[in-house]
Amino acid sequence: MLYQYSLGFIGLLKPWLTRALKVAIITKQDRVTKAILERTRWSDEELEEFQQKIEREAKVLRLSLEATRAITESTKDTRLSKRRSRAN
Repeated sequence: MLYQYSLGFIGLLKPWLTRALKVAIITKQDRVTKAILERTRWSDEELEEFQQKIEREAKVLRLSLEATRAITESTKDTRLSKRRSRAN
């Protein structure tokens, strides 16, 4: 349940658990129950939005890493070519 409704991200888990703890304290519960967790979890719509944002950010990260690799390889090739030119 915790993983499912936080998508495995501590950034979603912590505020949810904080909300659940506040509810437990306000209602004078001695613990955070499954019912409280279910009541305070992210909605399906919120989770869908988070999932879409995660996927967009992951795509941006992948593209950024690919560009960085391409630049690094290009720089290595240029340095190697310059060394070879100087050696001749």
